[in-house]
Amino acid sequence: MELKDELNSLYKKISHALFIYGDSGKNDMPLTPNEQRSMDIIMDLCEEDAEGPTVREFQKKAGISAPNAAYRVKKLIDGKYLKKYQDHKDQRKFHLRPTARYESYAGHRNNIFFEELARLIDQEFTEEDCNKLEKMLSAIEEQIRKLEDTGKGGIQDGTDEGKAE
Repeated sequence: MELKDELNSLYKKISHALFIYGDSGKNDMPLTPNEQRSMDIIMDLCEEDAEGPTVREFQKKAGISAPNAAYRVKKLIDGKYLKKYQDHKDQRKFHLRPTARYESYAGHRNNIFFEELARLIDQEFTEEDCNKLEKMLSAIEEQIRKLEDTGKGGIQDGTDEGKAE
């Protein structure tokens, strides 16, 4: 199997596992995969900008249409996963921020999954291999940033789910 196929397979497995961990039956936050993906994008953008992204910034990063982005944001706000805040300087702009409810859910889900995965990796590989893996993952993250900066890293899901008529 080629590296691109291995990376794609790993992405799918992690996405699916996080969905399963988030939907363990113990929570009251059944997010669909598209909602979870949208929240992951918004959370990523929040790390880059303390104010939080605008709907337009989310739309651009997600690689979806403006009506689809507006639909997804409205659905997440209605589900109490996301809030819109008016910009202090430009009152025409609104920023998106996850709610405390969502942050608690995501933090718990991610901690459980990634702590368990890290534990299994530590058991399977030597300390030297684990250190090398950490360096490789950091380098891969940098390459992803470069792809995003060139405009070739935008996420294109090709769906019209929620597209406004």
